[in-house]
Order: sequence, then structure tokens, then C-alpha cells
Amino acid sequence: MLGKRLLLVTGLLNLLGGCDLIDHRYYHDPCLKLQKEDYEKMTKPPPYHKEISSFQPKLSALPKAASLTPGMRKEVSLTLHENMCFKTVLMELGHQAGVGMALSSQIASEKIGILYSAHHLPFIDVIKDICSLTGL
Repeated sequence: MLGKRLLLVTGLLNLLGGCDLIDHRYYHDPCLKLQKEDYEKMTKPPPYHKEISSFQPKLSALPKAASLTPGMRKEVSLTLHENMCFKTVLMELGHQAGVGMALSSQIASEKIGILYSAHHLPFIDVIKDICSLTGL
């Protein structure tokens, strides 16, 4: 009976002694000695810091395209032959559409070497076609 009692006391002392090695009331994870707050910090996403970009887009130096006037939408008809003066062609188009034309002296008075025909097309489309064909 003494042996049983000694065995019981020894077992209780070992059991109670093992509890004193780590304070279970203080640590959430006694092996890593981490508290509950430590785990909450680890599982939270990192704080979002919005980076202020140093990129500043340059504003376009080109002016916005002007809205089309009714005269630019007016239909014109034109037939070009190889030996026509470019300035004369542009002035005739402006006359048909009722649009004022201002031409630079840098535009050559040379004859244009294109064949072109347009019937009842908007003035602006004819101008774009001619400029494209002549490389302007």
C-alpha cells in the first residue's frame, strides 16, 4: 500500500511540476511562446500604403480638333487632272463649300500630278483625300 501511495504522490508531483515549466495562462502557443495578439498580427494583411506616383502626364501640345462647321459638311464635286494648280484646286473647293480659305505662300504653285474625282462628298472628306494624295 505504501508503494501505491508513493507512486501516486510521485505521479502527482511530476504532473504538477510539468505545469510549472510553461505558463499556459500567459501564452496562446506555449511552444513558440506566442500570445493570441501575435497570431492576429501575423494573419492581418499588411497595411495598404498608396504610393504617390511621380509620373505627371504631359498635356498634349496639339490643340483639340475644332468641331466641323456646316460648311465643312457641305457636299462638293470635283474632278482633278494632272496639270492643275494645287492652290486653284483648294480655292475652288472653298468656293463650292462657302468656306473661307487662307493658304500659305509655302504651298507650291506647282501643278499637282494626281487624278481625282469626287461627286457630292463632304468638303472635309475631299480635302482630307487630296492632302493624303499629295503628301500634305
